Amino acid sequence: MDLEATLSVFETVRNRANADLNEDKRIPIIAAIEIGSNSMIYWSENIDEWAEVFSNGNKSVKGWCNWKKVGGADVKGAIVGGITGALAGGVGASAGQAA
Repeated sequence: MDLEATLSVFETVRNRANADLNEDKRIPIIAAIEIGSNSMIYWSENIDEWAEVFSNGNKSVKGWCNWKKVGGADVKGAIVGGITGALAGGVGASAGQAA
C-alpha cells in the first residue's frame, strides 16, 4: 500500500477502536496509530535522505531502506512499549531498523 492507503487503514482502525473498545483496550491501539501515522509520514518524506547517509555513496545499500519497514518498526515498538513506554519504544525501534 502507498502512504495514503496506509493512513486510511489506520483511520479505520482508530474509528473502530473508538466505537467498540473500552478505554483500557483503546488507549494502546490509539497510541500505536498515532505513532504509526506520524512515523509513516516522516519516513515517507525522509527515507531517501537517511538511505543516502547510511549508504555512503554505495548505491546497492540504498535498496534495503524502505519507509514501510522503518515506519512499521515504530508501530511494533509502540505496541511492545505499551502505554507508558510507547513513544520511547516506537522511536527506538525505528532507529534500530534504520541502523
